[in-house]
This record gives sequence, C-alpha cells and structure tokens, in this order.
Amino acid sequence: MYSSNKIFLQKILHFQSSYKKKISRKRIQQIRSCYKELNLFCQENKLQCGVRCSRNSISIRIQGALLLISDEIPKMQWLFQNANLMEFNSSQGMIQIELWFRCWNLDLL
Repeated sequence: MYSSNKIFLQKILHFQSSYKKKISRKRIQQIRSCYKELNLFCQENKLQCGVRCSRNSISIRIQGALLLISDEIPKMQWLFQNANLMEFNSSQGMIQIELWFRCWNLDLL
C-alpha cells in the first residue's frame, strides 16, 4: 500500500476514535414542531407533503405546482433556513423540494 494511503487510513482511524456521534433530541423536536405547521400549510394550499425519519436524520418532501413562502409562516422559513441539504427538482410542471436535516453532532471524546 502506498504511504499516502496508509497516512489517510490512519487519519480516518484517529478521527473515528476521537469523536462520538450524539443525537440531538432538541433539533428533532424543533423539526417535528415546524413540520406540523408546514403540513397544515400544504393541506390548505393543495401541496403534497411527506416526512421520512431515520435514527439520525429527517427528510421532508414538498411537491406542488407553486410554492410561496412568506414571513407570515416563520416555522416554514425556519425549515428552509436550517436544512442541511436542499434539493429542488422540476418534473411535469411540478416543483419538488427535498429538505434533509442532520440530527446529530460530533462530540470530541
């Protein structure tokens, strides 16, 4: 094995043994609270909205012909401002937005 590969593997092993993944329950609760308001908004405006939860992340998908976000819905703005990843797609005249939230932090051991 090349020495640069060995050095890289050593750094990965050091990183893995130096940090611990800690789930952020507070962040999960914030996202769930905001999602409830987003879901009501989607129902009122004929948008499709869904959520997928895993052990350490949450994904929210919004789909519709038009999406308008205003300052009158602060929890919806919070979701867009605090997503770790946003993906926007267009297909057959519909807008699809995927918001992904990392619900963990790395703590130094």
